[in-house]
Amino acid sequence: MWPMGLKHITEMELQRRGYRLTEERTKLLEALIRQKEKASTYKNLTLAMKADPATVYRNLEMLEKEKLLHKSQTGSYYLCKVEDEGVCHQTLICKKCGRFEEVP
Repeated sequence: MWPMGLKHITEMELQRRGYRLTEERTKLLEALIRQKEKASTYKNLTLAMKADPATVYRNLEMLEKEKLLHKSQTGSYYLCKVEDEGVCHQTLICKKCGRFEEVP
């Protein structure tokens, strides 16, 4: 389940950048959303999506390149704030529970 408006914002942002919101990207973003603001590892996302690891990797790489998600130094992925494009955020990640928060 997508938070209100997030799917539309993400889809519009992908289209603006020349991409589509494919079924695989939808599954990936839904898996990230289900993590309830916790950073997700590549392995957890692959299992959650029940998808080919190469497909997951390619989509993670594209979404990271387009700054629609971030990858931490520990290898975890998390969604970023699309509406704040161009604003540099720092991210605080809890070492115990994996929750994260972006701060300007």
